[in-house]
Amino acid sequence: MSSYKLIIGLILIVIVLGLSLTAVYFLQNGFVVQAVTPDYSTAQSLVTATGEVRLISEAKITAPSSGIIERVLISAGDLVEEGQDLLIYAVDNWQAELSQSRLELKILQDNLAQLDRQNQENLRRINTEITQKEAQLAAARLQEREMEQTLVVQENNLRKNLADQQLAVAEQEQEVSVLGLYLKRGQSPKEIMTKHLKGWSC
Repeated sequence: MSSYKLIIGLILIVIVLGLSLTAVYFLQNGFVVQAVTPDYSTAQSLVTATGEVRLISEAKITAPSSGIIERVLISAGDLVEEGQDLLIYAVDNWQAELSQSRLELKILQDNLAQLDRQNQENLRRINTEITQKEAQLAAARLQEREMEQTLVVQENNLRKNLADQQLAVAEQEQEVSVLGLYLKRGQSPKEIMTKHLKGWSC
């Protein structure tokens, strides 16, 4: 009896395991469904029936401006396509003038925007030129100050050299004057040189 129960239990385990593996397989790979298209050419009978065609939806057509309809280009029940002309109408004069005024206003706004862009560009260019000129002027002023300082130094050196030369000339004139005085006294050049070496004394 126990062996019979054991066999039944093993069979149930195998069935459950098989069902589980089958379910896992289909969940991973999906179910394959094949669609079959019927072949109407081989149909043996034709079914004829009556019906009623009703309007499913309607579209509201509007014009961009008001006016008077001059001629309708289609008839009731005609099949129309997208973009097809349906009617011809004359626009009121004030509507045409308004459209023209709007067009002119748009052109003026575009021209004004273009002029504004040009003015902004010219202003940026002028500011750039002013900045460059200011930098050049500052560099020229700096160079001018450096040249003035150089000229002052050169002038001071020239004045100092001139003063030194004038002092040397004065000393030489004094020596010549003293030498002439001794010559007038009848002293010989040798005596004059001797006294010059010892120091002048009158």
